Amino acid sequence: MTTAEERMITRSREILEFPQVLLSLEKLAVSREGQELCRSLTPTSELGLANLRQKETQDTLEVLLRRGQAPLQGLHYVRPSLKRAEMPGAVLSCRELMQLGSFLEAVSRLSTYPPESPDENEFYKLLRNLLPQPSLQRDLQKSIIGEDELADDASPELLRLRQAQARSQAQIKNHLDRILRSSGDALQEQLITMRQDRYVLPVKIEQRAKVPGIVHDTSQSGQTLFIEPLAVVEENNKLRELAIQEEREIERILAVFSQRVSAVAKEILQDVDLLAQADFFWAKARLARQMKASLPDLNDRGWINLKQARHPHIDPAKVVPIDFYVGETFRTLLITGPNTGGKTVSLKTCGLLSLMAASGLHIPAAEHSRVSVFSKVLADIGDEQSIEQSLSTFSSHMRNIVTITEIVDDRSLVLTDELGSGTDPSEGAALAVAILEDLRSAGAVTVATTHYKELKVYALQTPDVENAACEFDTETLQPTYKLLIGIPGSSNAFIISRKLGLREGIIKRAEHELTSEDVQFEKVLADVDKSRIESEKLLQEAKADRAAAAKARSEAEAQEEKIRQSKQAILESAREESRSTLKRQTQEIDALLGELDRKIQAGESGPSADGEALRQLLRGELHAIEDEIGRETLTKLKQKEPDDGEENWAIGDYAYSPSLGIEGRIETDPDNKGLVTLRSGQMQIQVPLAGLTRPQAGGKKKQKQAQASERPRTSAVRENKRLHFTSELNIIGKTTAEGTEILAKYIDDAVLAGAETVRIVHGKGTGALRKAVQDYLASDSRVATFRQAAFGEGDAGVTIAELKTE
Repeated sequence: MTTAEERMITRSREILEFPQVLLSLEKLAVSREGQELCRSLTPTSELGLANLRQKETQDTLEVLLRRGQAPLQGLHYVRPSLKRAEMPGAVLSCRELMQLGSFLEAVSRLSTYPPESPDENEFYKLLRNLLPQPSLQRDLQKSIIGEDELADDASPELLRLRQAQARSQAQIKNHLDRILRSSGDALQEQLITMRQDRYVLPVKIEQRAKVPGIVHDTSQSGQTLFIEPLAVVEENNKLRELAIQEEREIERILAVFSQRVSAVAKEILQDVDLLAQADFFWAKARLARQMKASLPDLNDRGWINLKQARHPHIDPAKVVPIDFYVGETFRTLLITGPNTGGKTVSLKTCGLLSLMAASGLHIPAAEHSRVSVFSKVLADIGDEQSIEQSLSTFSSHMRNIVTITEIVDDRSLVLTDELGSGTDPSEGAALAVAILEDLRSAGAVTVATTHYKELKVYALQTPDVENAACEFDTETLQPTYKLLIGIPGSSNAFIISRKLGLREGIIKRAEHELTSEDVQFEKVLADVDKSRIESEKLLQEAKADRAAAAKARSEAEAQEEKIRQSKQAILESAREESRSTLKRQTQEIDALLGELDRKIQAGESGPSADGEALRQLLRGELHAIEDEIGRETLTKLKQKEPDDGEENWAIGDYAYSPSLGIEGRIETDPDNKGLVTLRSGQMQIQVPLAGLTRPQAGGKKKQKQAQASERPRTSAVRENKRLHFTSELNIIGKTTAEGTEILAKYIDDAVLAGAETVRIVHGKGTGALRKAVQDYLASDSRVATFRQAAFGEGDAGVTIAELKTE
């Protein structure tokens, strides 16, 4: 590729604002190396590579939508440290090793992020190739607790030295405290300070003789001497020696860690590359979601068919989506219409979305929009008059056109704005036709804007060339920004001038200057535009009728759903009441059986095998109802719809309770809660009257079989929870009451989903929300243990909880 060709391609990308897209992409990456990949992204001309890039974006977007934000935190820029660690004798600093520990923690965390089952997802493929270093990661995070601080137990020797320093400091303090008490009047202040890493006392200069020792400093006024008393000189010397030994031990520890890093530097560098790619993929997915973009259908045949395409740099609230196609049935498209009518935006949208698609970025257009990959996207758009080179607008544009005609081929997309303008109209039109013919003969896909009538005629008369117009409302004198392909645009100059108040005599004079061919041509265009507007009006009326019908259908469906939800609410209420009653009755039966056991032991009664069996049955029923998350068993609790007539019951009637599986005699009228007393043998139980049915042969057996058939559905509910459950809860910004309420429901879902570990993101703030979260976790019996997140996991802004497993 020649220098002129590279320069033209680069300038075209700048004209089409592709670098601004890359800047938006870069801002969405979290790591320095991921940002570098975003900045260096360029379109490809290879269809296979473009499709692979699109699959990377699509696969990562699916992960983003399904699982939320990936845990990419902790991706520090560690490449220079790793390169230096490979040099003989190099020792990494505490800060470098701390960042490496954080990076290795991210590697470990992300290596377990993909699902266990094989998946062709490109994002998961990257993460499966990571090479965690658990031993090195664990030791680094345990030993290095700050950018310039090692933990006391980083080595036994370091621990010994620091303990010895603490003892020595205590002895020095005791000596100095005695001097403070005995010679307080000789001191400028009652305090112990440091000078030249040695403990000293501030002594008044006139009292120098009362505190014998070594002078290390004087105050600015000269009235205070900082003296190291002779009694602590030896201890200070010892403390200094311990400090030197500590420094040497720290250097030794850092050197050992540096050697360990050097031994696995190549593996870690591989992880650096993989996670830079993962961060890059994630940025592409986030940009697609941000732009509400979709996956395009790619080809390398020059076919473009954009549906509801939007320029990504125009305010989404103001941009007018366009439908745009070229390349399949015609290779050259001429767009005409008034200024500010959207012609240039249409050009830029076509070019920019082509560059984005070839770069593996989703495009802001409707699904299944078709885009081609090109070997070159060449653009000449905008006013590029050059004062420095003394070039007119025409000369500047023509210089670009010269370069384009020299490098164009049959896999090029050429975009030109106001082709041939800036010179004599007749010569400019003739030159524009000649240039378009040259591009057409080269096989390029060309989109050009123009005002020239000759080019409209050229498009009408030439095969493989099509007209398009940017719609203009002659009533409001405002552009609509809609692109109409297949229709040449009318200039509307006379109509606009007349509406703006130009005298009719001037307009008539101008019309007289036109040739009869010009007048007829403009009249034909005006008639075509009028017919199109009438057709669109009829189409809009038909759409309105269809929308009204759809609205009526939707309202009917909403009413039906409202009725269904009302019934569901009634059933839910019945379920809760039944469960509460069952709990109370189970407690009563346990108390009754306890009394029976007491009587048996006292010899007042025989054993009650039936009572024990009934207790076990009731406990089994309670467990079934507690576990049943669906509402299927409610149809067993209510044998009729809420609006059906009530069953007529009377005291003395025999009834069957499906929820308890027992049959008995009604002893009382219903109370204000609808509960009656049911006697079965020596046992009396309160049950909802609405839940009773007439006794039937084999009723108990059928009830048990029905309940047994219902229980497996619980596992289906659990599986549904597991599939839709996310292991991270974000309650930042919530009050403590709101946060704990949300957390309680989340723990319920986590238990049903079978989760073992969850992350609760509460932020740092004042710490009130973190305390409320941790207090709740401490009180919940389903939580095995919890801890504050470590460095690189979220620190004090995150709490990680381990749940008990069955």
